[in-house]
Amino acid sequence: MRQVKQSIAAAVAPLTGFEPSTIEGLFKTPDKPQWGDLTLPCFPFARTMRKAPNDIAAAIAAALAPLPGLAGVTAMGPFVNITLDNRSLALRLLPSLLNDASGFGRFTPDKRLSVVIDFSSPNIAKPIAFHHIRSTVLGSALARVYTSLGHRVERVNYLGDWGTTQGKLIEAFRRYGDRDTLQRQGIRHLLDIYVRFNQEAQNDPSLEEHARQWFVRCEADDPEALELWRLFRDISMAEFSRIYDLLGVAFDHIHGESMYHKKADEVFDLAAKNAGATESDGAYVIPLEEENLPPILLRKQDGATLYATRDIAAAMDRHERFGFDRCLYVVASQQALYFQQLRHALTKLGFDWADGIVHVPFGMLSIKDPDSGEVSTGSTRRGNVVFLEDVLNRAMEKVADMVRENAGKRDLGLSPEQQAVVTRQVGVGAIIFADLSNRRVNDVVFDWDRMLSMQGDTGVHVQYTHARCASMLREARDTDISAFDPAHYTRPEEHGLLVAFSRYHEVLLRAAADCEPSYLADYLLELTKSFGSVYELFKTEGYRFLDDDPGVRASRMALVKATARMLKEGLAILGIEAPDRM
Repeated sequence: MRQVKQSIAAAVAPLTGFEPSTIEGLFKTPDKPQWGDLTLPCFPFARTMRKAPNDIAAAIAAALAPLPGLAGVTAMGPFVNITLDNRSLALRLLPSLLNDASGFGRFTPDKRLSVVIDFSSPNIAKPIAFHHIRSTVLGSALARVYTSLGHRVERVNYLGDWGTTQGKLIEAFRRYGDRDTLQRQGIRHLLDIYVRFNQEAQNDPSLEEHARQWFVRCEADDPEALELWRLFRDISMAEFSRIYDLLGVAFDHIHGESMYHKKADEVFDLAAKNAGATESDGAYVIPLEEENLPPILLRKQDGATLYATRDIAAAMDRHERFGFDRCLYVVASQQALYFQQLRHALTKLGFDWADGIVHVPFGMLSIKDPDSGEVSTGSTRRGNVVFLEDVLNRAMEKVADMVRENAGKRDLGLSPEQQAVVTRQVGVGAIIFADLSNRRVNDVVFDWDRMLSMQGDTGVHVQYTHARCASMLREARDTDISAFDPAHYTRPEEHGLLVAFSRYHEVLLRAAADCEPSYLADYLLELTKSFGSVYELFKTEGYRFLDDDPGVRASRMALVKATARMLKEGLAILGIEAPDRM
């Protein structure tokens, strides 16, 4: 689709005086499918052409009529409506989609970018709570989007493993902890003692002071403090790895704030030299009055560093190592002010790459209990956290019930081991899709019944469509699909499916530009509906996919295989597997 728009824009540019790239951004989708596949509004051209938009549309339509690959061009008032040619679409798209060995879905960018993505970033000694899934799956999907577009991506999990919280955990463990219990229960024991510490600190303020002192001892390389800190970190990493494996999430680098605390002096010196850092009430800050922002705090009164100090050091290190064009921080919307401060502080420090620092914010997450109907977000500090692992397990349990129910109605051809694999693929996929199908800045409420439905805008429905395609392909295994003939694509539903295939690359480009994986989720739902329209022909008009005519059969099954390939590729970018049987 992007190539089509480029060729049309190149033809229109000499008539209008507009740059082709500007014209590309003007195309819309017509309100009604019968009007065409693209529409070009002509109002913007009135200024340069000095004509009425209706006359401009007529002139552009006449100029585009002979352009290859277009089946129809008509002027409708101030709009030019364009219908693409089935033959051109099919011959351009289907060969690569039908060739399992092709590099379909991998593109060569106009400029290859270096992109660092900082995502997930849980705090050690705390379980990965359900709300962590937002940063985790958003960042992972964005990494796959950029990679598929040919960019170089570095996936960074930046652990919260340094700060006053670590002092609280050390003090809590020395008071309430037990090593044997820790070995048995792991991170859940650390959560229990952390909650108890915060409860008791409300009545005993001295506990907070003890915690601060333990963190100061960590920064001073105290052996006792660091031994406990390493113990907590190792146990946390083992727990985190299990969850990431279940989600299918991987990282190129696992760093922690602790990696940068010894670079604090370098940051302080640079801040004093370039950014006008000053003492304020005993603390060390970079003033940001000229930017209309609060100052950014680098060091507290007790001498302890803060996460801003370490974030500055981390950004410096990342640019030195990776030479990034963009460094994306997939962090909740509540941190928007902080990332403004961080970017401006880096600019004041003299780094011309600071504009590449991009905050990718997302909204709040809550879950609706299927039994009580209660909606909860949870709080680690108060101990009513909803564990991500528990949510994933519950999703898989519900899917297992569905698989057993379907297996009782018809033979799915799955062994118990294969059923377990499908259960994981569908259960985990439902959770991921339910998140990524929402605009990231929106608050999200997970609803179990809707999320696991095979009907409607759900990941399960997309996976089921892929499984249906796979089943049809098994039935047509003796068909030479490569012998498809575009002349057999005569139905508007077939045309709509070919047009849907053509939009894939454009959707990925938009998803990368706006850091919005939901565009791809939307596209997969639209593709599923387009295929559904073709499939419905079988029910309403006797449209046979396994037609007696070999050419017709090959052409129709080519659409089935292309749909399966497109769904599988798109789901994979979102981090979701596509079962062949459901």
